[in-house]
Amino acid sequence: FGKLGSNDNQNNVEDRHRFEFQAIRRKALGKARNYLLSAALKPDHAWILWLDVDIVEMPATIVEDLASHDKDVIVPNIWFHRYEDNGRDVEGRFDYNSWVESPTGLALAASLPKNTVLAEGYAEYKTERRYLCRMNDEKRYADITEAERRELVALDAIGGVVVR
Repeated sequence: FGKLGSNDNQNNVEDRHRFEFQAIRRKALGKARNYLLSAALKPDHAWILWLDVDIVEMPATIVEDLASHDKDVIVPNIWFHRYEDNGRDVEGRFDYNSWVESPTGLALAASLPKNTVLAEGYAEYKTERRYLCRMNDEKRYADITEAERRELVALDAIGGVVVR
């Protein structure tokens, strides 16, 4: 699907997530997912599960958790954590591609050429969209209640980290 980075390491996270690679990367991912879906999905399949390459860990019950909502398409809110050199666990939200549209986002999209890939989470585009990853973001993961974890939010777009 084409080279996405500045070196031969196609698994370089920094290159893969740089703004200038987003249009070609997302178009390639879309084509690949559409092909895989058309080639692999059979009439007796009830659903598919897409998992991003960057996932290191997830709940063992992720399939059951998502299926319990009985929705045609559903994505979870994505958390990340990493350990700094001093052992401190840093956590936060990830995936700015699950969002609720805004008037600013609509106006921006209308002003851009038709085939522009409007990548979220980058300073190049100000959309003022309401991001799933920013909802309840004042809380640490351990402080989110079970009811908050199961809350459904209607979205206008979804990211591709985990999709059912």
